[in-house]
Amino acid sequence: MELFEYINATIYENLELTLQKLDDRLDFKLYAFVLDEGPDSIRTVRVKSVLSDVQGQDSEIIQEKLNGPEEVLEKLGLALEDPDTDLEQFLIQLDATRFLSKLGPIGQLSEDTNSEDQAAIDSNGKYQHRQESNEWTIFYANSVDFEVENECSTIKYILSIENTDSITRSIFLERPQLSFLRMILDYYFKDYYKVWSDEELLFINEDQEIEIKYKENSSQFLQRMARLFFGKIQDIIINKSDRGHFSNADSELTETERNQYYVNNLFEKIDGISTRTYEGESPFGCMLLLNTSLLKDSKLVKYSIRFQDHQPIYLEDPRRIRKLLELTNNERDLYLIADDTAIYGVGEIDWGQLGDNLLFKVEFKGLSRYDLLLVTTEKKPNTDARIVTEVESKVFKMTLNLEIVSHKLTSISFKHPGIGSGGFTPELFERTLKAQFKDVVLPITDKEIEKLRLIIQKATEQQGGTMVVITDRSTAESELKKLRKQSTPILPTEINPIFIKHLASIDGAMYFDTTGACHAIGVILDGLAQDHLGDASRGARFHSAHRYLEKLKSEPDKKGCVIAIISEDGIINLIPEHANEAIVRKLVRAMLSYIQDNDELSEETLQDYASRLKEVENETAIDHHHYFKIAETFFRKNHFLKAAYYYDKGLKVCGHFILQYNRVLQQSYLRHALSDGITKDSKLQSYKDATEQMEIIFKMAKDDEISHEDYNRRALSLNGMGRLSDKKLKTEYFEKSLINFIKAIEMKKGNKYVLYRNRGYLYQAMGNLREALDDFISSEMELSEERTLDLIEKLIKQDVSLFPHAIASYSEKKNEENDSGGLTQLLMEYGAKLAEDHPEVAAALEQYGINQQQIVEE
Repeated sequence: MELFEYINATIYENLELTLQKLDDRLDFKLYAFVLDEGPDSIRTVRVKSVLSDVQGQDSEIIQEKLNGPEEVLEKLGLALEDPDTDLEQFLIQLDATRFLSKLGPIGQLSEDTNSEDQAAIDSNGKYQHRQESNEWTIFYANSVDFEVENECSTIKYILSIENTDSITRSIFLERPQLSFLRMILDYYFKDYYKVWSDEELLFINEDQEIEIKYKENSSQFLQRMARLFFGKIQDIIINKSDRGHFSNADSELTETERNQYYVNNLFEKIDGISTRTYEGESPFGCMLLLNTSLLKDSKLVKYSIRFQDHQPIYLEDPRRIRKLLELTNNERDLYLIADDTAIYGVGEIDWGQLGDNLLFKVEFKGLSRYDLLLVTTEKKPNTDARIVTEVESKVFKMTLNLEIVSHKLTSISFKHPGIGSGGFTPELFERTLKAQFKDVVLPITDKEIEKLRLIIQKATEQQGGTMVVITDRSTAESELKKLRKQSTPILPTEINPIFIKHLASIDGAMYFDTTGACHAIGVILDGLAQDHLGDASRGARFHSAHRYLEKLKSEPDKKGCVIAIISEDGIINLIPEHANEAIVRKLVRAMLSYIQDNDELSEETLQDYASRLKEVENETAIDHHHYFKIAETFFRKNHFLKAAYYYDKGLKVCGHFILQYNRVLQQSYLRHALSDGITKDSKLQSYKDATEQMEIIFKMAKDDEISHEDYNRRALSLNGMGRLSDKKLKTEYFEKSLINFIKAIEMKKGNKYVLYRNRGYLYQAMGNLREALDDFISSEMELSEERTLDLIEKLIKQDVSLFPHAIASYSEKKNEENDSGGLTQLLMEYGAKLAEDHPEVAAALEQYGINQQQIVEE
């Protein structure tokens, strides 16, 4: 492995571990541009993880070569806003802050030009394919520098992170200095690996390896970043930074900032409070953090309780602060009021006075669990504007409405940071519902989605955990008839959200339809156990929900269903889960295991896996290597037509010609055509498909990439089409096939026995029996096989006049290195039987030195 490939693999592996620990829903793609020989020789690869064939190893990192920066931007759905921009120069200047300033989204191709059936390869070797939406994607760029043999090289990286929630995205893009994800990425590329201090070049040791700067793993790195992030927030609070200070994307890292962040200890103070219990109860409550000068602003802060100025409660006193948390109430906006050092009282905020001042909130969520949030106010449209006539004047009166918006910056659980909202966000809930109920008679409305979201949100207030099942109305009615003995059915009715937490306290699920009407409470769900379902780390509620969903999906009409699983600590998980790379791998791995482990494959089971892949495709882009892996497994099990389907699908998803996979796609069609037990029409179609693939290969591959095997396979495909065609086409296909066999034999170095035998079959089909006999004998001379001897024997028995030609051909070809005892024996024995009745046979035997009496005696 070259050094730059090793660096890419290391960067990817550690970054993948870091992002998965930060939020296991995240998927990311990493593209690398190696700039080491000038802009005209940029090497472009995608670094990615694919399923591995190695026993005990789930995945491996590979580097897929791409056709240049243009292909990367196309795959990302981005384009340069100024088409005249020099793309290579753009890459050279690429950095984290300038990346998106000159890029914009590519418009999606229209639906009628890129369906799977219409997808075809164009003159540039590209397949038509729809651009993936980047609505849920964050883009980021950075680089590393290293030195090889006194020459400096640079690897520029473009990273796309998918499945981020709206708050994480908005903070990342609009206030990057307050984005925990952005800080992690910046420090990962500039402060994770050891560098030469003066030149900022990656340190490469004697073993040609790069080293991690602080010898930390991904978990330790994230904990360090959490401490630094809180240190950064503390610095912002101390310096009274306002919203205007963060209006641009500049987030340069300087040693001064780094050192200050390390010195600040806000993280330890908050974490210390979160570990304290009070009378056996875990910590819950809220604390607001502001600049010290703002705490004295009587207009902004309204204290219910204010400590004497000289007696604040310092954050280093976690036990006392834990008690004070009992006085707070997040729903009624009553908080502990603090700066970065101490708490000054209990009170509320006059949000109309906040303005551009930055306010941070810490929500304690239980033992060693808390969230850090940025709280802002946003102007909303006026709702009561009116003109009022006063004394000799008219006044336009209106109310300024402010929305209080909480932006979660990070969540801490037992010192481990995370981002996002776990498995539940309003936008994810909306996408899931619309996907599951898109085929119902009455499509679900935004109003109904919001109603159901509120129901789930209120159910989290019940401390014991529960489930909320959502189906369409007809499904709910039919299912509750079956479940009536294991539930408490009620008249379908809308439930006031304030009562939800009380209904959720009953053991079992709450059952709603898509209009928000509740049909039953205390429902005990049951369903189907499946090999691909289950997670030993999860509880009974998780498994019963999955089994019930599986049961509904297995019914002929595949009823839509969404289940919210609410844990005891209020965490919500939706099923079906939004597909990400981890779910794709799990599904593909299960499919591969089924194919590999069973000699007889159930068509119903295979269709079920195909259906699941289709569902996942509707939610996320499946990497083409997954399809190739499925195809390879089918190919090894001799299911060639299914292999061809998945090779073709993988190539379409990839979007361009790949010689290796176009070849094996052609081979899959050809192997299917050569199989026994299939119809004539199926054979002919497969031969045609194989021939079409060969034409693509000859068109797209470089001259030095074409091998004798390519000519051989094209010849076999044409030969097969000829055998199944009418007389006129037969002759045309046979002639083309012969040209390719001749070319294959000319190109092949070394043993050509297969090529000779293949061409012999063609000559035989063309009626050129002497040429066929010559090729079979040539094949036998290079490698003796019973199969070839049988072909020779059948020919000479078919036409006695061929026997002298066979002896002549054999005598001409044999020498000390090439000979066949089997063929000698065949000709001697059969010649002895023919010699008495066929003088020409006797003459041939005598001409080539074979005495008939000697043959008889032998």
